[in-house]
Amino acid sequence: MSVKVDFDKCTGCGTCKDVCPIKAIELSNDKAKVREEACVECGTCVEACPEGALSQEEHSYVKEVISMLQGDGTGLIARSGGRGRMRGTRPGAGPGGACVCPSCGTTLPHHVGVPCYHLECPHCASAMVRK
Repeated sequence: MSVKVDFDKCTGCGTCKDVCPIKAIELSNDKAKVREEACVECGTCVEACPEGALSQEEHSYVKEVISMLQGDGTGLIARSGGRGRMRGTRPGAGPGGACVCPSCGTTLPHHVGVPCYHLECPHCASAMVRK
C-alpha cells in the first residue's frame, strides 16, 4: 500500500473518509485507517487532508510508467502511437478530464488507472461516469 497515515498529525476529522471515492478509509480510535485491499491509490485523500497526515509513496514501477507516459516521447505512447482498439477516437480517453456523478452532478478529478465507474460519489453513493 502506498497511502500512509501519520497518526501524530491525524486529528480524526474524517475529511479523507468523506472524499474517498471508493470508501477505503475508516476511522478507528479517532484516527484514519486505510483499508489496503480496497485502496486504489488515487491520492484524493492525500490532497484533501487539512492536516497533511496522509502521504503517498509511489512504487518504483509507478514512477517508471509515469515517466514513460509523460516523458520525452520515447515511452509507451510514442511506441503505440496512442491508437489502440478505438483508434484514438474515443472521447474522454487519457489522463485528463473528470469523473461526474450522473445523479447529483458532483465532479472529481480523473486519475490515470482508476476508471470513473469504479468510483463512488462521496455525496450520494452513485457510480461515477467519465465527463
